[in-house]
Amino acid sequence: VTNNVWNHAAMVKNGTTLTLFLNGVSQGTYTASGVALTSKIQIGGSTDASAYYFNGYLDDLRVTKAARYTQNFIPPSVALPRQ
Repeated sequence: VTNNVWNHAAMVKNGTTLTLFLNGVSQGTYTASGVALTSKIQIGGSTDASAYYFNGYLDDLRVTKAARYTQNFIPPSVALPRQ
């Protein structure tokens, strides 16, 4: 992540595969075979005392049922429309 600029981050679950995209580029995958992903989502922090915390701003945060990205992509250059 680059400091002092907007970054686009997406964590995508497609089947049993989790992929982290940063600014449209896959940073790696993890196969969650046989693991239920029903835990709470924590954004910006962790229950682990040794973890790092996010110090910045978030905009246009969304959680969807569909896997929005399955390969590298060009991130949106404008904000999502307000509803």
